Amino acid sequence: MMELEQERKRKLHPSIQWKSTVTIADEQEGGSGDDASPSKKNKKMPSLYAARKQRAGVGKRGISSLFDLCINFLVENFDHVESVGFVDASIRKRLAHELVGRNTLDNEALQALAVPGMEALEIVDASSITSEALAVCLGSLLPAGLRYLSLDQCGRCFGPKAAQLVVESASSTPLTIQALAIGGAYLLKDENAASLVTGL
Repeated sequence: MMELEQERKRKLHPSIQWKSTVTIADEQEGGSGDDASPSKKNKKMPSLYAARKQRAGVGKRGISSLFDLCINFLVENFDHVESVGFVDASIRKRLAHELVGRNTLDNEALQALAVPGMEALEIVDASSITSEALAVCLGSLLPAGLRYLSLDQCGRCFGPKAAQLVVESASSTPLTIQALAIGGAYLLKDENAASLVTGL
């Protein structure tokens, strides 16, 4: 009769069959090692909760999004990229950030990032770009409608020649540059900076 009652309870409440997989150490059982029964030593019982908790933690381990995977793939193989093409400014900015982070943003990478017709170019560390490469880049971007230029750590690349290109494009094209952010341009002289301020 007792067995029938237990069977009926198990059918009504399936959680009665739940058993833990947590390892039970001797100290927690109150045993002192030798006098504890062998069946209680490091006993493992199955636990659905532990498995569910482990599965839930899988998502928190940093599974990359498809966008991050694509950006990483492009950055790892950027020496094979001829041109990024017409992508959104946020994607171009993210590519530039990743290239700077891996110290691979150089003259060739700048040529691949800069496409005539784009409106914004933002580079957080332009210290590996030469002044000649930037002049060639600006010579093709400014007449084609570059409106926002942000260069930080650009002491090596943004000098009098780049400033002259910006001022000349502002006077010759109707869609001129509207925002200019230059950081660390130690090659600029006072008269170059003054011409930039008055020319824009």
